[in-house]
Amino acid sequence: MSQIWLAGNRRLGINFCNKFLKVASEKLRSCLPFAVVGSNLLKEEGGKKIRYREYPWGVVEVENMAHNDFIPLRDMVVRTNLIDMIDVTRSVHYENFRLRQMDKLPKHALDKDPFTQMEEDRRKKENELAEKKKSFEKLDIRERDLKQEIDLRKAELERLKQEIEDLRRGSIGDSKTSLSMTNENSGKSSPTDKIKKKSGTLGLFNRN
Repeated sequence: MSQIWLAGNRRLGINFCNKFLKVASEKLRSCLPFAVVGSNLLKEEGGKKIRYREYPWGVVEVENMAHNDFIPLRDMVVRTNLIDMIDVTRSVHYENFRLRQMDKLPKHALDKDPFTQMEEDRRKKENELAEKKKSFEKLDIRERDLKQEIDLRKAELERLKQEIEDLRRGSIGDSKTSLSMTNENSGKSSPTDKIKKKSGTLGLFNRN
């Protein structure tokens, strides 16, 4: 008895669903052609936020089925015809896309699957990008090395300039020292010269 009762309820449920879908379809058909209005404006009315669009002739409430056919259109597209849309997309649009992609392939690649060819092309482009990235990294390393070499050369040049400047200052100081010593020697007589002068003077006295 329980199985008979369940079977009867299932039949009633199926009939009820069919009647409901028929009523819903008739209700959707009565809205054709759909007049859809959208808006980002919100107003609060009776503690509830309402999306609306204002026109010179009046105000349209976006989510009010008496004003706007967006909800019936959404129900028809998403709830009623979504499965059909998926089937048509898969069996018609996708097949057309696949055929177009196959027509774009070269003749020697027709024996390959188009998506396999697309995957190979993608990998080829990724490899090319990787090679370019490596070459750019090598250029960056070379640029850093050249910059370091230039900095070293600049430091060496500055060191040589400083050494030349020190040599110039040292030569000028040595020349000044030698000149001062020469002047001092010319102004002072040695002890030997004094003895010679003294003996010459004594000789003159002895002659007389």
